[in-house]
Amino acid sequence: SLALPAPRDSHSIHYANNLWVLGMDQGYISTSTDGVSWSDVYQLPITTETRNVFYFNGNWFVTMRYGHILKSSTAASGSWSQVFNAGLESFQWATDGSSTIKISLDGGRQATSSDSGSNWSLVNNYSQFGGGATAIAIAYGHGLWMSSGSTGNLIWTSPTGNAGSWTSRYAASQSYCKAIAHSGSISVAVGSSGQLSRSTNGTTWTRPKSATSQSLRNVVWVGTHFVAVGDNGSIMISTDGDSWTGPVSGIGETLNDVASDGTDLIISSRTIGGFRYAG
Repeated sequence: SLALPAPRDSHSIHYANNLWVLGMDQGYISTSTDGVSWSDVYQLPITTETRNVFYFNGNWFVTMRYGHILKSSTAASGSWSQVFNAGLESFQWATDGSSTIKISLDGGRQATSSDSGSNWSLVNNYSQFGGGATAIAIAYGHGLWMSSGSTGNLIWTSPTGNAGSWTSRYAASQSYCKAIAHSGSISVAVGSSGQLSRSTNGTTWTRPKSATSQSLRNVVWVGTHFVAVGDNGSIMISTDGDSWTGPVSGIGETLNDVASDGTDLIISSRTIGGFRYAG
């Protein structure tokens, strides 16, 4: 487990710009340059649960429960300021790689920024997403925005991400979709009961055989392979999104997120902060 000064429930981990940043319960953050030695845990100006930590175009961002979005250039204590408050439960984030960021919110809504996170607006997809379906998952790939959630048999796609522009696609899975990841050529969606969906174009999806029946909470492309994590220490790995190995067990923790610096993996978890896998 990570040698954190004060281990807490951890919901998000991200590595960028030679820095690891771990987001925890009640707005707590810890940072590390090597993934081994971690800074003193400090609390953000907003003290709700951190949902996501990410780095984009020179700035760190934290999304928090009830739609708070905070921004910092360094991720240091005292450097964060709130840039938006959607007033809704926030879930995952995605970017098109240029200047647009989207954060999924409750009720099929999204917080959107088209200027790298300086200014934000609320996009309402309530009616298109099934009249209020909770669309937790969001990603960008194949030239499309992709989103899914409580209606896990559907993945909505849009070339622009604007309200009214989404098309529903059959996802080949019946589970509650929790996350979508894109490798550059392949997209993978994960959800309840270990169910998976895979696509090479974002519009047609197939259902690979899963290596676990545990609920999967997140999936990330770490440069050479997908890593999916979830309940009861479940970790699955795949290079192509079709054939999966795992689950790695023996941890006995709920695993929420995973990140890589190109060498090591760090997985955030409930109760004790997280785990580091060297090499």
